[in-house]
Amino acid sequence: MSCVVPPLAFFNLGGTELVLILLILLLLFGGKRLPELAKGLGQSIREFKKASTEDADHKAADTSAANPPSPKSRATGVPPPGPTELVRRARARPPCESPATPGLALRCVFTKLRGTMTTAQRLACFVLAAAVTASWVAGCNSVGDTINPASLKTASAALLRPGDSLTVALQGIPDPTNHNAQIDDQGLINLPYIGNVAASGLTSAELSQRIRQTYITHDFYRTIDVSVTVTERYVYVGGEVVHPGRIVWTPDLTLTKAVQSAGGFTLYAREAQVTLVRERTAYDINAALAVRRPEQDPRLLPGDAIQVPRSPF
Repeated sequence: MSCVVPPLAFFNLGGTELVLILLILLLLFGGKRLPELAKGLGQSIREFKKASTEDADHKAADTSAANPPSPKSRATGVPPPGPTELVRRARARPPCESPATPGLALRCVFTKLRGTMTTAQRLACFVLAAAVTASWVAGCNSVGDTINPASLKTASAALLRPGDSLTVALQGIPDPTNHNAQIDDQGLINLPYIGNVAASGLTSAELSQRIRQTYITHDFYRTIDVSVTVTERYVYVGGEVVHPGRIVWTPDLTLTKAVQSAGGFTLYAREAQVTLVRERTAYDINAALAVRRPEQDPRLLPGDAIQVPRSPF
């Protein structure tokens, strides 16, 4: 399993989670202890760099020993330390004074800190480390190897849907009128004299023909011209966005564009588990993946609903 986590998504944690972790550390160790921790970490890193430089010098000395200088330079130069001397120096050097690796540097810092921690603080640190590890593993499973579902229901955008706003123009009659109507949840619109007319699932031209035929069949008019125009179509964005509500649909609207139109995610949004509801079917969408890979950003249809859940952090 490969785990590719972007730099800004450290261990699959957003800015809010990192701030909360820092606040927890502040509560655990107090304001006076955090500078001490940062100072110790910086000192260990400096010691690590120093040890790396010394190791490089020792390797250069070994190279010089393998290729002895000329008699003239041997007489004037300082002889390099031999392998036995290098081993003696390495054993004499305390491991936390000049740590050999970054991991050892961190270990030395936390070993010093652990000696002054209470049992409750140690338990809290263990729980925090477990939570970070679990979040990282979840990031590996949800971001690194998965893709957003490609088999979304793709009905034609030309078909009318519940929520569409229409203008129905009745012409060629003694009293021409325009009627504003909205398709309800049952897929119906209401017009004068003829009442409810099924509109959902039809094109504008098909609905115009159905309305015309209904007026003539009920003997309200012998001849009538009907035109239907779609004025506004919407998608709905809710949950952890800045401005939840409905957004006017356009043919190029995608999930990430809809979220941006709603003001973007809040600090508590779980961007990797956004729910897209289309025609009573729910799909799990990774919005963070869609931002990085535009081909994974699903194009929306009128009537789609987006729900952004809240992060446990």
